[in-house]
Amino acid sequence: MLVVMFGRAFSTMSIEQWSFEKALYFTLITITTVGYSDEGLSPSGKAFTLILLGLGIATATYAFTQLIQAAIGYQLDWRRRMQKEIDRLRDHFIVCGIGRVGRAVCDRLEEARLPFVVIEKDSEPFERARRSGCLVVQGMASDDEALIQAGIERARGIVCAVDSDSENIATTLSAKELNPGILIISRANRESSIRKIRRAGAMHVVAPSLKGGEDIASLLTRPNLAQFLRQGSGYELDEVTIDSRSPLVGQTLSDYGAREPRIVFVAIKRVNGDTQIRPFGHEAFHTDDIVIVVGEADAVSRMAADAKAGAARIWPKRTTAPSADRTVENEVAAR
Repeated sequence: MLVVMFGRAFSTMSIEQWSFEKALYFTLITITTVGYSDEGLSPSGKAFTLILLGLGIATATYAFTQLIQAAIGYQLDWRRRMQKEIDRLRDHFIVCGIGRVGRAVCDRLEEARLPFVVIEKDSEPFERARRSGCLVVQGMASDDEALIQAGIERARGIVCAVDSDSENIATTLSAKELNPGILIISRANRESSIRKIRRAGAMHVVAPSLKGGEDIASLLTRPNLAQFLRQGSGYELDEVTIDSRSPLVGQTLSDYGAREPRIVFVAIKRVNGDTQIRPFGHEAFHTDDIVIVVGEADAVSRMAADAKAGAARIWPKRTTAPSADRTVENEVAAR
């Protein structure tokens, strides 16, 4: 296109004895089919312009088409790359809707370094999520196609955080059909929708409006407890799952409590479904146990790391029974 444009401009300068600016101006209005006037062309110039009309317009049209195809190809390319990343995920979470509630869920999942995919139908929040680095699928969360693109069959859980109760119900039904064993947590805007969403298959239903009222009431009636549990207090209430290759398997609560005195064990949920509240120190950690703990944030993080496979800190197992004078101390530390 540049060769045609500047070649025609210099040719016009030679034929018509025009300045470069005027020749280039005439060439551009001809190639772009604007055509204000012929600028007083001579017979030779008009004959030469006929060649420009065919060659120049064809070249310009081809160039503009290639630019458009490149832009569309770039859009399709990053969508393909993103879909490949989503297809590699296993045991991830799906967040439907990235509004106020959905964004908060994504932030916590990012903090916990858990993989997740966002489904968003609106273009503006979709672009914001994409620019922030999230894996995102554009579409209605209640559509099977969008759920399949997000990897619903391989997902561990799904959060229905759209601000429409009817869409959350439809999404819950679709997710339950595509993956019967998936964990479903749904948002409800009206109290009357809570029962319907549970009947659709959601394990947990959260009503932000009701939760806000409960938080305010808790601050009024139990301010010290609310301050203790609120984020940023330095303490965390968390659950830790014991991996089969974790060095904690076989260790007792007393052993770990003696080494991490800033951890308090609230409950243990065993694989068979039994839950032990305030477990004793002689209880041992088993594979796939879910341990509810409370303590200082860094201590809770260390235990979460120890519970994973291949943890760096290997605790020696107890080979002898604890002495009598240490039993009470270990029990207190474990609790």
